[in-house]
Amino acid sequence: RGGVDCSRVGPTAEGVGTAGVLHRASAMFPPCSVGLWCRMKMKKHSVYLVKAGKRRFSNNVHGASEEAAGDRKINYSPNATYKRSPVLRLLLIRHAESMNNSLHRELHRSGQIHRWDTCRHEDPPLTDLGKEQAEDVALRLKQNPSLFSFGGKPDKIDIIFTSAMRRALETTKQVQRHLGVPVEVWPELHETGGIFHINQKRPLRGLTRAKIHVDFPAFKIPQGAVTSNGWWRGGAETYDQMVDRAHITKQRLCEMAQKLDEDSTIALVSHGSFLSTLIRTMTEAKCGFALLNTALTCIDIEAVSLAEPEKVGTHAKVRLHFLNCL
Repeated sequence: RGGVDCSRVGPTAEGVGTAGVLHRASAMFPPCSVGLWCRMKMKKHSVYLVKAGKRRFSNNVHGASEEAAGDRKINYSPNATYKRSPVLRLLLIRHAESMNNSLHRELHRSGQIHRWDTCRHEDPPLTDLGKEQAEDVALRLKQNPSLFSFGGKPDKIDIIFTSAMRRALETTKQVQRHLGVPVEVWPELHETGGIFHINQKRPLRGLTRAKIHVDFPAFKIPQGAVTSNGWWRGGAETYDQMVDRAHITKQRLCEMAQKLDEDSTIALVSHGSFLSTLIRTMTEAKCGFALLNTALTCIDIEAVSLAEPEKVGTHAKVRLHFLNCL
C-alpha cells in the first residue's frame, strides 16, 4: 500500500515500548525485493550474513543492513559444495487485538498506566475490534495467496501452529475457518512471561486440554503438550528464559526444514514480544520490532548440506522477505 518504509516506536506485547520498523509491501515494491540472506549453524546460536540483495535494504533490520552493504565473507573453503534443498517458508502472524492491548492503550491515554499490573488479564480474549482484525487477516490470506506464494513457492499454507494463549487461539480459529488448513497447538509459542498475574498467589496454568477441545475442536493438541491442568508451568517466565525458548524454537524450525522433501509453507500465530525475539534470533538484528496486531512477516529457511574435504555439516540459510506487513 504505497511501498512506504517508516521508523516506528510503539507498543509490543502488553505495551512494552520497543523501537521497531513498519514496512508495507506493495506491487510496485514486491516483498522479495528487500530480502536478506543469512547462513545459520543449526547446532549453534550464531548467524552468518552471506548475501544481501542489490536493492537498498532500508532500515528493516538495524545493524544487519550496515553489514549487508559489504557482505560478510564466509569462513568456508571454496571447494565446498552446496546442494539445493527444499525451502520452509514461515508466515509469522501476531494475534489480533486483545483486551490487554486495548486496556494498556486506555490506561496510557488516561494517565493511569500505574494500574497496569493489577488491571491486566492473565490470558485475555480478543476485543470486538480484534475479532474484526482476525477476520480481515484470514480473508487477506485467502484472497491474496501471492503474499506467501511468490518466488515459485506453493500457493497454500500446509499447517498453522498456534500459541495456546486464548488471543492467539481465537485469531487462529478465524484463519483456519477461511483457509481450511490443519491447526496444531504449539504452547512454546506463548508470549513472554507466560500465564501470570500480580494478584494471583496460586500458579496459573492456562487453558486445559478439555477447554481447548470444546472451544477449538478442529485444533490438534500433541500428546503431553496440554494436560487436564493446563499447559503453563506457573509463575512468570524471565526475559532470559524467553530468549532461550526463541533459540529452541529456531532450532526446531531448522530441523523441520531439514526433513522436507519439497517446499512447504507454514504459519505461526504468536505474540509481539516473542516473535520479535524469534526474528532477531534468526536474522541477528540489533533491535526489537513493534509488530502490529495481525501484521505478517515472511521468512524462508533452507537447510544446506555443506560438504568439504575437512568437514561435513548441516547449516541453514535464512531469508527475511518482508516484515510487519499489513
